[in-house]
Amino acid sequence: AYLGSKSLSVSNFDVAYSRGWTGKGSTIVIADTGANTGHVDLDGKIKHTNDFTGNGINNSATHGTHVAGIAGAERNGVGGHGAAFDADLAIAKVSSGTSYSFSNAIKAAAWCKTIGSVAINVSAEVNYDTGFRKSIVKTATGVYHSTHWISDESSYNGAENEAVNWKSALGDEQVLIKAAGNAGWDYSA
Repeated sequence: AYLGSKSLSVSNFDVAYSRGWTGKGSTIVIADTGANTGHVDLDGKIKHTNDFTGNGINNSATHGTHVAGIAGAERNGVGGHGAAFDADLAIAKVSSGTSYSFSNAIKAAAWCKTIGSVAINVSAEVNYDTGFRKSIVKTATGVYHSTHWISDESSYNGAENEAVNWKSALGDEQVLIKAAGNAGWDYSA
């Protein structure tokens, strides 16, 4: 309820808009459950689609449609508009239902490079075990590290190698936008 009534003040989008930053000339990729490509707030925005699941870009696409709307729904006088309402959207279907495929998301990031994307949104988190979560230490605002004794590149599903894989897939011109706080933690898993 708080965000429903305070979303502009929490997001500071008004500051970006006052500087002319509306997403114009940019492509944002939503790596999620696909999207309803015929939705009234998205139909003129979606310029690219790629289904990495083989289940159809519109099939089981409720979450992805919602996320695409938050990012770039049209400013058309119907309902709300997205944060970057002038941006083009690309939809990468990387999951179906409740399980998220980070391996498909990395493939989507590599695809995004080929279409000139500036950002890819991943609205999902890894559910690490209790031992790992208890080992997380805050170093500074927004900076965390693990003190776990198995903190090496092969631990926790190869998390450090995953960072290298993401860097390679993203290249030098894309930003990874990652969900944070969905699980109630102060850091993004």
